Amino acid sequence: MSTKDAARNKPVLSEKERRAQALQKALRDNLRRRKAAAVEEPAPDSENTTDPDREKH
Repeated sequence: MSTKDAARNKPVLSEKERRAQALQKALRDNLRRRKAAAVEEPAPDSENTTDPDREKH
């Protein structure tokens, strides 16, 4: 398929529509990554550096 054929089959989007689609894609990717991170097991206490009450060794 030539590039002219590809361009003809691809819908012509305005700048606003392209930005909206890019934003939606970024939001979907972000949500997918956050869901994947949420199901990972938390780090063991020895590696948990976010706990301010942890004893210092």
